[in-house]
Amino acid sequence: MASVNEPNEIPTTNSMSSADPTAIPTGELTPGAALKYAWWAYLFFITAPFIVFVAMLYRYLVVTPGPDSPMANRWFLAAMAYLITFVPAAIFWRSHIFKPYYDGHPVAPRGYLKGMMIVWGSLCLGGVLALTGCLVTRTLAPGIAPAIIAFVLFLPFWPSGRTMVKTVGSSDDPQRYEEPR
Repeated sequence: MASVNEPNEIPTTNSMSSADPTAIPTGELTPGAALKYAWWAYLFFITAPFIVFVAMLYRYLVVTPGPDSPMANRWFLAAMAYLITFVPAAIFWRSHIFKPYYDGHPVAPRGYLKGMMIVWGSLCLGGVLALTGCLVTRTLAPGIAPAIIAFVLFLPFWPSGRTMVKTVGSSDDPQRYEEPR
């Protein structure tokens, strides 16, 4: 009975052979589960700035005692400095985590989640920082520009999971190489 699994039964670590290369150790994240978690994280990271944006619009359109323009410029510069510094650093760090992909191997699911969450988190934080500046200073311009930049940079990084399951070859081979997503 221990060696025979029912068709709908999930194999346990006792019934898996240690020689089975497709066996996933207990507690290990599968590519499908990592992609599901990635989509939930992506939706969270896109919803958080939207909520701050709605609060900022409400404050700007309904409760407007008067703008604070000099402070708005400082918030704008702080948000742009953040985007210029931390977003490229996050993308470079993701490239470091995705190194197996560039060598022609799939990325581990935990590495995929970690790499994408670093990029999404830095872009989300940049957008929220810019929108918070708009909220605090009661101005739309120039603070909305970094938020729009962060949003536009965020959209192409949707989770596809290709780097976890698809091996496309070395980055030295332009015939087989694809940018990771």
